[in-house]
Amino acid sequence: MILSFRHIGPDGRQIAAPTPLPKVIQQMKRIASKQAGVSLWQKGFYDHVIRNDEDLTNVRRYIRNNPLKWIQDKD
Repeated sequence: MILSFRHIGPDGRQIAAPTPLPKVIQQMKRIASKQAGVSLWQKGFYDHVIRNDEDLTNVRRYIRNNPLKWIQDKD
């Protein structure tokens, strides 16, 4: 697995530029899923920056209650 882009500099030597982190993660996920033979990753996600204590309390409540919601959704 190659984790860098290769470019040729003006002097003819090869230059390796670092791969952006999202590309590295994408490659890692692809390889892990291929080895497992099934998709291991959810297709999307919701990103939220915790800005204050109230946000933190709400996120903690969501995490604590989420497994209970799975059980209720199955019924």
